[in-house]
Amino acid sequence: MKRFQFRWLARVVAVVALTVVTAPSPAQRVVQVRKETTIQGHIVRVHGSNQFVLRTSDRREVMLYCHPETRILLNGRAVRFADLREGVMVTVTYDVAEERQLASSVTILQTEAVEEVPPGVTAVEGTIVRVVPAENQLVVRTVSGQEVILVTEQRSAFVIEDRTVRLAELQPGMTVHVHYNVKDQKNVVHKVMGKPKKHK
Repeated sequence: MKRFQFRWLARVVAVVALTVVTAPSPAQRVVQVRKETTIQGHIVRVHGSNQFVLRTSDRREVMLYCHPETRILLNGRAVRFADLREGVMVTVTYDVAEERQLASSVTILQTEAVEEVPPGVTAVEGTIVRVVPAENQLVVRTVSGQEVILVTEQRSAFVIEDRTVRLAELQPGMTVHVHYNVKDQKNVVHKVMGKPKKHK
């Protein structure tokens, strides 16, 4: 009987010792390290108020999400998400969480300042396809190939290299940056800023 109790006690001691040896200590536990990735490319699409698609130099497209803590910088100063627009070159640092690329910082790589976008206004950049002054209309093709039909009104402003012009002076082929808002399902122009068309 005593021999049986001794063997049973020995087995218990061995199991306890094994548990103590193999159980990870607080220092041994694996801590998941936050890994950030940095990529560079130009914006090809902007979705809503917190998403945009970046196309890298190897033609890969990455959907990125901004959140309240995302830092958007231009020349070292903070700007708004609305200042991100199609065609702009940026460097983005992001983390992957729940299969989404969450941007921690977005740096705009250009020397000229981005004009502040009024609240509720959408910004788009592209090339003029058509200008129809008789219908107060122009069509702009974005860098992603999407054509946006824009309607002008009396208050719409048109500027080419700091010079105020008329709608009729805009020409197909011009690169423009447009601010507009949606009224009655129409894209109504707030301001068009462009550069003269380069003659070959």
